[in-house]
Amino acid sequence: MAPSSSRALQIEQWAQLLEALDVGSPSIDTTADQMAEDLPSELVPEVNNQLAERGCHFRVKQGQKSILCKPSSH
Repeated sequence: MAPSSSRALQIEQWAQLLEALDVGSPSIDTTADQMAEDLPSELVPEVNNQLAERGCHFRVKQGQKSILCKPSSH
């Protein structure tokens, strides 16, 4: 079953945010690890799928408040 448009937008926004934080910016103090702590656990699988579809190697660990990932170089 496809997520509702509101849920799909929420998943897309989380994926974009985590991907951007994973890449990093000198003007942003928050890390992807810190931000992922606020990700609702019910969205973790779908956000991870979205990250994979975007080609990002960053993943949120299910049931933990940590992130497993560093992008691999291509």
